[in-house]
Amino acid sequence: MRANAGTLMEVIRMSDTSITLEQVFEEVGWASKWEARGEEFMALKIAKNMINQGYSFEAVVSTTQLDPEKVKTLYQ
Repeated sequence: MRANAGTLMEVIRMSDTSITLEQVFEEVGWASKWEARGEEFMALKIAKNMINQGYSFEAVVSTTQLDPEKVKTLYQ
């Protein structure tokens, strides 16, 4: 899709049915993947803020529900 983005947009414009890029993403299962990435990104931001405020490792993991190994890397 990335290689043929222009072609994809042309197909959407030429389609008899009204379809959005969001609908295409949902149809191929990408919407949930992007949502999960966004949630993890926000959890990492929260974890960084908590670490900067002096919260314990356990509190950060418990609050953010992140993988403890990912949280460990934030402390380094």
